[in-house]
Amino acid sequence: MICSQPGCSIETSGYCLEGFEPDACPYLSQVDHGQEEILTYDSQELIDLPSGEALTEDQTTQVLNSDATSAVLVAGPTGSGKTTILTSLYEAFLEAPFANYLFAGSQTLVGFERRCHEGRRESGRVAPDTTHTSMREGVRFLHLKLARHGRESLSRKHLLLSDISGELFKRLRDSSDAVKSIQSIRRANYLCIVIDGKKISAAEDRQLTQNDSRSILRSIIDSGMLPTFTAVDVVFTKWDVVMDVMRDQNTAQELTAFIDGTKSILTRTAAPLKIRFHEVAARPEQSSRVPFAHGLPTLLRSWMGELDAENRPIATFFPGSPRREFWRCTEAKIMSRGLEGQYDIRPI
Repeated sequence: MICSQPGCSIETSGYCLEGFEPDACPYLSQVDHGQEEILTYDSQELIDLPSGEALTEDQTTQVLNSDATSAVLVAGPTGSGKTTILTSLYEAFLEAPFANYLFAGSQTLVGFERRCHEGRRESGRVAPDTTHTSMREGVRFLHLKLARHGRESLSRKHLLLSDISGELFKRLRDSSDAVKSIQSIRRANYLCIVIDGKKISAAEDRQLTQNDSRSILRSIIDSGMLPTFTAVDVVFTKWDVVMDVMRDQNTAQELTAFIDGTKSILTRTAAPLKIRFHEVAARPEQSSRVPFAHGLPTLLRSWMGELDAENRPIATFFPGSPRREFWRCTEAKIMSRGLEGQYDIRPI
């Protein structure tokens, strides 16, 4: 007999919590042992369903061995916008095909949603933010499975995106031995160095930001862990902030010269690896002159192996008849800022 009343111990003591006789207690029920036998499974028949959380380095092996995969190692200090790039890519696929790709699945939907929460209204925040990755998690990977849009037979490809905490970034920046502990570097198709656009916009933070990016790149290369086929993508984030600062002509000249100098330094540091540069505003301010996910279509294509060495932008499909006000606003910004070369608005 089993009692549904919390705290009742009739099964062990024989006394009813409410004082009923066993045959008169409305809370008692008899166990059907036949049902128990039906619910007994052979352990070999059980299927271990994925948790949906971010993958460990060991768990990525199954993805890498299953099909064509691009593995991206994203490195940058705390607050530079690493995780925001990843979450904005995910959220772009929630609305429509993005960068000529269709969403074909993910093993880390829970991990994506956890990282997106702080940027949504449900979080209760006044301004959107991104959950920062904890050092206790170590190296984690978020997974996307994408299919090329517009082809008769959809060719699918996996994309593994590392999410490394800013604290771990410091260790990797300062020690090549620490880099050697990250085994996934050996399988990285792309190394993405993230430079905080907000910090380079402030004169007092520029030099330190440049030194950080050069140090982490040099540390990874010196470790000898990086394959020779790896391409280096340097991403200047928060480009909407950079554009706002550049409204002043004098500041624009000074900042442009600094960015050009940073590119030259990193190009020499990365040699002989191929290096590419991107300007991204993954989640710009509402008052910004650039649309949501600015620069991410080109960045995504580079990681999917579809961008040439000259970084020429490739046209991107957006909904021709958007259902939501969000996309109508995006289309208006693209057209008003003359960005049609990067975003080709046509029906899908």
